[in-house]
Amino acid sequence: MSGAGRRQDLSRFVFLVGRYVRPYRGSIALLLAGSVVVTVLAALGPFIMAPIFDLAFDRRRRIVTAKTRFFAFDGDRLRRTFVDTNSTRVTSVSLLRRLLALAGMRLVGVFSTDDGSGLRRLRRDDPLPMAIAQPKAR
Repeated sequence: MSGAGRRQDLSRFVFLVGRYVRPYRGSIALLLAGSVVVTVLAALGPFIMAPIFDLAFDRRRRIVTAKTRFFAFDGDRLRRTFVDTNSTRVTSVSLLRRLLALAGMRLVGVFSTDDGSGLRRLRRDDPLPMAIAQPKAR
């Protein structure tokens, strides 16, 4: 197989994988960042790493929190620990509209991205909707 054919196949593969992964890019970025942290911590010593992921939803404050804990063991002794916490606020469309108005902007629309190939009418079960805003006309 020629080099051009391999490049074309690889390009097509990356395109297809990207199309299905795009709606979950935030979660994937978090997992990749966690992998980098684990790699760096593992390079510090010959330890066995044990990652623990904990997701929590605070209904009162409307925040999803992802806490990642890594424990490094050397034999039966705990050598290192690392805790990383990331939070995402869950916002209603009406609240988003009001917040944008305070910033001098208007909400054009909120859409579902489906498979990443375009914008569609908002679905109630969309895990990662996309909002489009623009500055208010003066």
